[in-house]
Amino acid sequence: MKRLLLIALAATSFSGLAHANNGVYASVKAGVSNTKMKNNQVNYFYDDGSYYSYEDYYQHDQSKSIYPSISTAVGFDFSKISNINTRIELEYTYKHSTKFEPTSNYEIWTNTYSTDKYLSKKGTKKFSNDLKSQSLMVNGYYDLANKSKFTPYLGAGIGLTRVKNDYVNLDYPDYNLSKSDNHFTWSTSIGVSYNAANNVDLDLSYRYVDLGKFRFGKDFKEYDSEETSFKLNSQDYSLGIRYTF
Repeated sequence: MKRLLLIALAATSFSGLAHANNGVYASVKAGVSNTKMKNNQVNYFYDDGSYYSYEDYYQHDQSKSIYPSISTAVGFDFSKISNINTRIELEYTYKHSTKFEPTSNYEIWTNTYSTDKYLSKKGTKKFSNDLKSQSLMVNGYYDLANKSKFTPYLGAGIGLTRVKNDYVNLDYPDYNLSKSDNHFTWSTSIGVSYNAANNVDLDLSYRYVDLGKFRFGKDFKEYDSEETSFKLNSQDYSLGIRYTF
């Protein structure tokens, strides 16, 4: 509901310009996102007042997952009213559920309040992170205009991404959480559009997206807590259509 409201507000803000036939456009894209999770870390802490244990899990290798994405945007093409071959747009992107199940190395440090901390165990353990993401971006594009129907372009964007993580410790399924976190996001892109009709362009694009670092935590009991964190980046491949009013 919130994302539909944002799109509706954005569309309304451009409606007056659209009736003036001066460069306002709307677009839809669909494709796949090759996403990497790296620096995945899980911290578990137990402290009942007389004994505590600190467990540190760290994934050294990157995990990859490919999943579908869809986006919609409203924007303005300055070339329709000037000699400046640039566009600016507000874009909403939704990436559907994808699952990462990295195997992590771990160390467990234990202690009582009457002894020094010591390392009790090393090993590996698996965790599951089921992610869904929504992004709201402001994008700018420079079109390499020419006399053909094909127009290459370069782009960049900044915005905010919200990731929902359904996390499970696969060895102890009772230790799970469903949390969301937000982070600043930036992107660069390259693509080519094809002018299929007077007001219609087809679009093929590649985009690198740095989504940032996300943290998710939960207190299971008054003395029992767990936190997971990781960085995300993606390479997105999309096909789209753009209609200029």
